[in-house]
Order: sequence, then C-alpha cells, then structure tokens
Amino acid sequence: AARDGYESIVKILLDDPRVDVNAANPDGDECTPLHLAVSYAQDGVLKLLLADERVEAESKDKGGKTPLDLAVERGHEVCVKLL
Repeated sequence: AARDGYESIVKILLDDPRVDVNAANPDGDECTPLHLAVSYAQDGVLKLLLADERVEAESKDKGGKTPLDLAVERGHEVCVKLL
C-alpha cells in the first residue's frame, strides 16, 4: 500500500493498533513502509506515516540506508523536505 500510494489503505492500517508500522518488507531488503513510500515518491503516504508517532523515521534498511538517505539518493525533493 505504501509503495503504490494507496493512502486510504495506509490510513486504515495506521488506525489499527495491531499493525506493526515499522515491519520490514518480507523480501529480505528490510525496507519499512516509510522506505517504500520514499523510494516511490509517494508524498501523501509519507505524510500519513510521519504523522504517526510509532513510525521510526531513522530506521535503516539492509544496506544501512535511512528513508532520508533514499530520498536524497533518488532526488525526491519533496520527500527530503518532509523528512
């Protein structure tokens, strides 16, 4: 949902206290929903995630990159400003 910009689904998931908002992507790269939102420049999803106090903005993926690192690397200026 975060990767594809499905804001309404992300909102539903964030409203569910059982959901681990920092869960790593099961494909082994250890990306969180925040990493995915940044990687695909999903600004709306990024705003929703950052508004949730449970989201760890400094989390690192398997390569040791934070969401901010990815935003800078990919030239996603809006994401950089939001982070």
